[in-house]
Amino acid sequence: MVERVMRELGRRLKKTAYTWSDKGATKIVRIILKRFTNTKAWEDYWQEKMNCAGNVAVNIGNYKCFLPNSGQ
Repeated sequence: MVERVMRELGRRLKKTAYTWSDKGATKIVRIILKRFTNTKAWEDYWQEKMNCAGNVAVNIGNYKCFLPNSGQ
């Protein structure tokens, strides 16, 4: 698990954050570590942050997909 996380951090930082400041790179590392270590808390955080309660629709071609009501 540790090796996988370190490999993922290195890959993402090399591809996206190589010109960023130390402060910006630190923030992205925190986000990545949060996603790996506590996935449920990360999903709950974004569910609350986006405040999506069945009011999101995605159109793909002729199909319309609605985010199911999350009980909020």
